[in-house]
Amino acid sequence: MTYQTYAEFNQSGLTALFLYAASISPIFVSLMLFTLFIIVLMGTYFAQLRTQGYASLISSFIAAAFFQFIIAIMMTLTPGLINLTTLAVSFTVLVVAVIILFFSSKN
Repeated sequence: MTYQTYAEFNQSGLTALFLYAASISPIFVSLMLFTLFIIVLMGTYFAQLRTQGYASLISSFIAAAFFQFIIAIMMTLTPGLINLTTLAVSFTVLVVAVIILFFSSKN
């Protein structure tokens, strides 16, 4: 099986680059969203730790989940970039984060 090259993809721009990567490897968008989730999670956690001296993993988790879901919603504006399963998983992560926040014993 041969892969379609970027020159044969017949589109241009940054959107075409993401569409090309998603068409070659369907897990690309999921991995990109997971990477953004981890970056935001660690960034907010360590920024809070540096500025306040303590950090809440729960608040960092919900911030990362919210950011990931917003990015996933924006990806739906480009047809063919993200599938419904990936969007549902992003929404599920956000719902789990909100539930954990509501049931956490800390104020």
